[in-house]
Amino acid sequence: MSIHKPDGTTEHYLSYPDKLPPDPDNMNEERAAWAGACIQAMSDMTGCEPGQEALGDLVCNLFHWGDRNGFSNNDILNIFESRYDMYRQETARYD
Repeated sequence: MSIHKPDGTTEHYLSYPDKLPPDPDNMNEERAAWAGACIQAMSDMTGCEPGQEALGDLVCNLFHWGDRNGFSNNDILNIFESRYDMYRQETARYD
């Protein structure tokens, strides 16, 4: 995945699998870039490696954020589940 940084440079840290899921509305590249920017920001702020480590830290920290902003763990898990359903619609993938 490529991260386009504010200084105009591009950083590459993850590679695409051989085959990506379908992209019926041609938006998933942009959606992945948004997520990549969050992962890169997490990595920049914490010093963890981009990828699995930063993703795991971000997910964990979302629960800490929820504690401080009126979201229970169940609220966050329900949001994750509903967004997974959205991902499945955005990729027309029903596995």
